[in-house]
Amino acid sequence: MKEKIENLVIDNDIYPRMHINHKTIDAYSEALKAGAKFPPIEIQKIIDDGEEKNVESTIRKINSIILNYTYYDTESYQTSIGPETGNSLSLSYQHANELIGSDVTFNRLLLEARKYLPMPSNNTVFAMRLMAGMASEGLDEDLQFHLGGSQPSDGFSSFETTLLPLRGFDKSSFIGNHLFLTSLEYRFPVKTIEHKIGFDWVSVFLERISGLLFLDMGNAWEGNKIITPLDETNFSIGAEINFKFKLSYDNPFVLTIGGGKALNEPSPFKIYTHIGISF
Repeated sequence: MKEKIENLVIDNDIYPRMHINHKTIDAYSEALKAGAKFPPIEIQKIIDDGEEKNVESTIRKINSIILNYTYYDTESYQTSIGPETGNSLSLSYQHANELIGSDVTFNRLLLEARKYLPMPSNNTVFAMRLMAGMASEGLDEDLQFHLGGSQPSDGFSSFETTLLPLRGFDKSSFIGNHLFLTSLEYRFPVKTIEHKIGFDWVSVFLERISGLLFLDMGNAWEGNKIITPLDETNFSIGAEINFKFKLSYDNPFVLTIGGGKALNEPSPFKIYTHIGISF
């Protein structure tokens, strides 16, 4: 379907432009001036208050090769909320190009390392996580790294989601083709409950309650700088309380309620809840 360009409506609610990449715009502008040809833009019709509008939408196909190496020797016990000792490592590389049928050519690299140190008290752990990522320059935002929010990551992070946690900040507060993230946590038991909650016909079993204190630091940025300066690193502190439940003998889950405060900006203390532990 062909439409005149003046009939197109750019809806900021559907396609927000608050993190627009001006380097990408300049690169496309120079390419168009040089005579480059790009795939056509597909038009999607929508109805808004009875009025038909044409909204631009670009659909791209991405075919890629992903290589991944994973190692872990962590240990958890019956009274644990999460891992209590050991190490884990994940290294992933992704490559996409036209030869394998992709509309976009790029490379991405993601490293995640975790270490769990048992403390003298029972079920008390010092947990550490380090993440670093690199991607080709000029990628659209959906392929860049997004940092911010409190989403859990029990398993290793992967290229299936580019949204990574930085507690105390809003989701996608920082976006770029480079990523750095470190989390430090002091985890401790609060109380062993071992009590059924609910009714005879529907109930859950609350095993125990634990807590943690955390310090997060990280950044996502654009450009070719490999290391982010310390004065551009974003810091947050906070605490979480974890409730370990069981629906059946082999079906446990953890409910987390937490709060975080960004130290780099005058934002309020953010309260959040989710299923699962931080890492």
